[in-house]
Amino acid sequence: KHIAFLAHHDMLTGLANRALFGDRLTQALAMADRSQGKVALVCLDLDGFKLVNDGFGHPVGDALLREVAGRLGLALRDTDTLARLGGDEFAILLPGAERAADAPGLAQRILTALTAPMVLDGPMDGEHFLAYVEQFLVPELTPGDIVVMDNLPAHKITGVRSAIEAGGAHLLYLPPYSPDFNPIEMAFSKFKALIRASEPRTL
Repeated sequence: KHIAFLAHHDMLTGLANRALFGDRLTQALAMADRSQGKVALVCLDLDGFKLVNDGFGHPVGDALLREVAGRLGLALRDTDTLARLGGDEFAILLPGAERAADAPGLAQRILTALTAPMVLDGPMDGEHFLAYVEQFLVPELTPGDIVVMDNLPAHKITGVRSAIEAGGAHLLYLPPYSPDFNPIEMAFSKFKALIRASEPRTL
């Protein structure tokens, strides 16, 4: 059973592979032909995936593919087939898609599922942060923008400032401890104040 599973599924995500998807598509088309029904096919890939792989490494890229596969699966019906065709390419088969809105409806659910932020395991060290700045942040900047960063060692490595300023933006660092500007620090400060107000400190 394990060997049969590996022959028809993608080892990274556990999804149907290209061979199994082809079989399901052939069956769905034959059934639709007999019943005068319809089949919908949705193909998608991930914009910028190569930048993730090259900038953050293959383990992070693999984690991203698994996360995407899980989110796509939650957007589907039990009768649909989700496959990873290779790389960052996915395909979805919707048998019995009789209504014209079925495929656009699925596309909207997919966009909703993939729009939410993804948190992937792994350190955000200086090298990875610089790759994020160069490949994702800088292309979105316009001349005159102001970028404000926490005063973390990973944020201050060589190349971060020059990359941002080359895009015409200005980089500012928060003071080492700045609860007035950092929403997380503000939350912790309020929480500590509530604890102090509840009863005297004993330690």
